[in-house]
Amino acid sequence: MSTSDSRLSVTARKALADQIGAFTAPPAVDADAVLAARVHETLVNNAAEITLGGRTITQQFVEEQIKKNNGTLPEALGNDPDQQPWSITFAKRKPVELDAGDDRVKVTVRGSRFTSGEREFPAMDIWAAYRIEPGPAGVRLVRDGDVQIYPPGFVPGGGEKLTMQETSLRRILQKRFNKVFKEVVDVEPLKLPGELERAGPLPMEQLVARKDGWVAVGWRKKDPVIRESVVGDVILSERVVPAVSHAVAMITD
Repeated sequence: MSTSDSRLSVTARKALADQIGAFTAPPAVDADAVLAARVHETLVNNAAEITLGGRTITQQFVEEQIKKNNGTLPEALGNDPDQQPWSITFAKRKPVELDAGDDRVKVTVRGSRFTSGEREFPAMDIWAAYRIEPGPAGVRLVRDGDVQIYPPGFVPGGGEKLTMQETSLRRILQKRFNKVFKEVVDVEPLKLPGELERAGPLPMEQLVARKDGWVAVGWRKKDPVIRESVVGDVILSERVVPAVSHAVAMITD
């Protein structure tokens, strides 16, 4: 951790002895950012393997944790009336993997076992790739094609065929993960907690992905609303003025 007159910087690494970290310098921080994070894909991959590798997560457990924190169960994690409660046992190696490329990111979930009610299903890999594009609110993620779901090592379009059990599981997972990995994700402004809430929400100014694994995110100061008072016959009005700031708080992995 280090500070200057205008900046607080934190550098962190998450890795066990047999896990790798970043091997190149991170991207530059956007000049207008007041809060920035530069994260290497290995941070996500290492943390996921440490916390999720080989672990079984049930729908009941997720619902209990969300209720404990006064949250609302996301639609993607709930069930339709015709579906049974679910569980997933994550693979021991690379249970969740982030793969960054130039202006794109790919997320893979690896399950070694799935259940739906009393039914058990074998291992499947689920992945979705997104392009980073400009959006109405600043930045959006656009899914590149359909969510892909196949057994480990399976080559789509090859000579191997899926079993009836794998085809059945694929339909169940496709329905659920199409909700998890939406076709378009418009990135909302960042809401800040506690005493910092008044400073937000912060619009996203920067989202950059590089093929060496780095992802850089930057949020700028919120746009101030200028209010004009009513004087005589003048009508009260509001207008938003884009904010520009050069104060940067940076978190680097």
